Amino acid sequence: MKKIILLNIMLFFVFKVTSQTPNIDWIKCFGGTDSDEGIVAKQTSDGGFIIIGNASSIDGDLIDPANSVDFWVLKLNATGTIQWQKTLGSLNTDSAHDIEQTSDGGYIFVGTVGNSDGDVIGSYGSQIWVVKINSFGVITWQKTLGGTYEEIGYCIKQTSDGGYIIAGSNNSNDGDVTGNNGFTDAWIIKLNSTGALQWQKSYGGTQFDAAYSIKQTSDGGYIVAAYTGSNNGNVTNFHGFYDVWILKLNSVGNLIWQKTLGGSFQDIANDIQITDDGGYIIAGGTGSNDGDVFGQHGGFDAWVVKLNSLGIIQWQKAVGGSSGDTAYSVSQTNDGGYIICGDTVSNDGDVIGNNINGDGWIFKLNSFGILQWQKSIGDVFIDGFKSVQQTNDNGFILAGNTSSSNFEGVSTHGSNDYLIVKLSAETLENEDFIDNSLLIYPNPVTNFFIINSSNYIVKNIKIIDLNGKTIEELKYKSDTVDISKIPSGIYIIDLEIEGHDNLKQKIIKK
Repeated sequence: MKKIILLNIMLFFVFKVTSQTPNIDWIKCFGGTDSDEGIVAKQTSDGGFIIIGNASSIDGDLIDPANSVDFWVLKLNATGTIQWQKTLGSLNTDSAHDIEQTSDGGYIFVGTVGNSDGDVIGSYGSQIWVVKINSFGVITWQKTLGGTYEEIGYCIKQTSDGGYIIAGSNNSNDGDVTGNNGFTDAWIIKLNSTGALQWQKSYGGTQFDAAYSIKQTSDGGYIVAAYTGSNNGNVTNFHGFYDVWILKLNSVGNLIWQKTLGGSFQDIANDIQITDDGGYIIAGGTGSNDGDVFGQHGGFDAWVVKLNSLGIIQWQKAVGGSSGDTAYSVSQTNDGGYIICGDTVSNDGDVIGNNINGDGWIFKLNSFGILQWQKSIGDVFIDGFKSVQQTNDNGFILAGNTSSSNFEGVSTHGSNDYLIVKLSAETLENEDFIDNSLLIYPNPVTNFFIINSSNYIVKNIKIIDLNGKTIEELKYKSDTVDISKIPSGIYIIDLEIEGHDNLKQKIIKK
């Protein structure tokens, strides 16, 4: 019995943490007098940053002017100063979507190009373009992928064998594409280290389907975040209109399982990450307030969903206000929580400080999906963020775009600029602590738990699920609390203490 109680004290402790919103370390706006849009920023091994987006300007910060719309790659140092830059693409309109540093210190990026000219070789339509560059931005190799119609590459990641996995969409059923199910499919492509095609798979039904994010899993397979409007083909249990669609693939792209998530309106996944517990975190948006979605504020909300390793929802959180809010990127933080970015046009609900027409928006959830803080960053015109990543100093790097002429005191160049923001680390008002004078036991709980409240006066008790929903609220009458009618699961016990901040403890109900 002593061993069980000791284990409970070690594993389930009372916590009280107040996270404070990070400050802005620096802001950089890059571009020219035309429209330039930042898409992704990632920290590099030297402590600087690699940025990719789309440029149509021929002046300002652009040394090599864009042809129509080009990919624009910027390498910054740790303080946001340009070290080198490259515009790459065809003579037509091109669209960049993702970049990452490779194991050799260079970079791999992906997007879509329209013609076989300029820097592009082998394109015969609107095709996916994959480009490997060295550490100075010089092309090592490039590859076009697709058929006679339109293909789009949204995400690329280096794999454990030194090759690359790509998530996107196809509309063809010839050339490099086989197995299209009708209209637009989610398309997964595996390349070797030199860009040769190893395999490709099409997933979907007869309506619009597309894959936006992919990660390699510990078993050598892949997890994919996609978007589906189909209710046939590979898609089952469709909720309505458009759903979030999660696919687990093996190492050669065969489907192991798939899950549709959402409600009766539009639901979308923009990013997926593998979490420390082997599950998955998804960021996107929702217009639903039924099915898998609850707590939606109106209009369109940012939607964050935590799945276990089998794709079962552990918790979900709709974050936003009564207008339009969307999440584009998510990353797990060093404390086990999640940092999410996107844009917002709300100024109510969870959103505070929006500047009229739409702001870049960043918010932090803890490991249970409870909102810790949020920050709107912008000026009087439209601003937004597309990517966020925690940096080595525990701060955050954000990439997006701004159409404001003066962004948080920083002058911009024209109609739309790359917007790169570095935030400081969070600060904590109080550290986590173990308080042996207030312990809930036994844990796990069957029907009753006991509150050891010898040093406190407990006033009220809330039982909260991992979605932040209050399941039951009780007046404190006895140290023994009956929870026999509550379903099995994981809950937070929130105790209102006289003369102190609330104290919380996680329990498992058998």
